[in-house]
Amino acid sequence: MTARNATFPFPARLKTSLQFDPVLLTIVLTLLFGGFVILASASISVSDNVAGNPFFYLERQLVAALIGAAAGGICLFIPMQVWRTLGPLMLLAGLALLLLVLVPAIGHEVNGSRRWIRLGIMNLQVSEPARLCFIIYLAGYLVRRNKAVRDEFVGFLRPMLLLSLACAALLAEPDFGAAVVLLATALIMLFVAGARIRDFLLFFSVAIVGMGLLAVASPYRMQRLTSFLDPWSDPFNSGFQLTQSLIAIGRGELMASGWATACRNYSTCRRRIRTSCSQCSQKSSD
Repeated sequence: MTARNATFPFPARLKTSLQFDPVLLTIVLTLLFGGFVILASASISVSDNVAGNPFFYLERQLVAALIGAAAGGICLFIPMQVWRTLGPLMLLAGLALLLLVLVPAIGHEVNGSRRWIRLGIMNLQVSEPARLCFIIYLAGYLVRRNKAVRDEFVGFLRPMLLLSLACAALLAEPDFGAAVVLLATALIMLFVAGARIRDFLLFFSVAIVGMGLLAVASPYRMQRLTSFLDPWSDPFNSGFQLTQSLIAIGRGELMASGWATACRNYSTCRRRIRTSCSQCSQKSSD
């Protein structure tokens, strides 16, 4: 600590000049408000049936967005040096969350996956804060050890071994999608940081082969990966997302149907889906 910093209390030392990236801010706001419109339109009938309030899910999302905005505002005033210093602690916190959720008395299991921790009024999906912790740690490591990452295989290997451990914990939940996203994000960060192409390609190849073997070895993962070949064979389970997309595009075409007009009520929506499925089955049999 310098003599200048010692003369100021702790909160004052955290003060930093605010710098906004207009492009990034525009992208975030577009995604946020676009998501509000899409959620309100898609959930209006379901919200009315479930809670008697057509904007029930939209209001919950607004609360979550306000909490996220408040947290982001606090983080905006924390200098980057603080995040770099906290990197190793963030790594330990992320690993601790992924291990805690595997404990039966702590982790909450849903449909065979133990991914959540109950926190009273909400369930915390630990992979989300854990991934943020790992990204903060990796970003700090790439700044501190940039020369080693660029010139030495060991410098590249160290963070990847830790992230491989995190991916193994995610697969134990199991959460295959979160493991893939974390690994892909880490590889992209290493590539941007200037890692040698041969090191990058070596680990990338190993990751692709490993994830491919895991997908083939697990029937439910293989079903999810191949459901697009015939989504109508299981329209309410593995093919649900794709069949809904096809129905939405078929009804709304390029310009869509308009606000809250895709399905006027939940029962009508279900009847239309069943009718579409039976018609497609009849065409397939013909």
